[in-house]
Amino acid sequence: MKKTLILFTLLFAFTMNIDAQSNTIQEKNNIIKVYVDARGKIFVNDKKVSLRRLSKQLEKEKKGRVTVHFSSVHNQKKSTEAGTKVLRLISKHQFSIKTFTDKSFTKLAEW
Repeated sequence: MKKTLILFTLLFAFTMNIDAQSNTIQEKNNIIKVYVDARGKIFVNDKKVSLRRLSKQLEKEKKGRVTVHFSSVHNQKKSTEAGTKVLRLISKHQFSIKTFTDKSFTKLAEW
């Protein structure tokens, strides 16, 4: 029983280490995290930006080399309007997009 528990613990630790490494690799592979809060404020990689600033940042990025992770607060008029504008902008620049349901970008949205 003790050996099984130790083995499970080691495997779990190894798996968590791989996940941590792959997250680090993902960050280096040009992921832009865009979050729209309940007041309609836009955050890119945890920094507040304007829609114009986001547009300029997206223009600088190379298509196909960047994935945008998007999340927003739902059921709030300002966040819905801002989120729609952000999604249109991302679409205009033709970036890959993954949508999330949380601010920490851990839960993928299921459609």
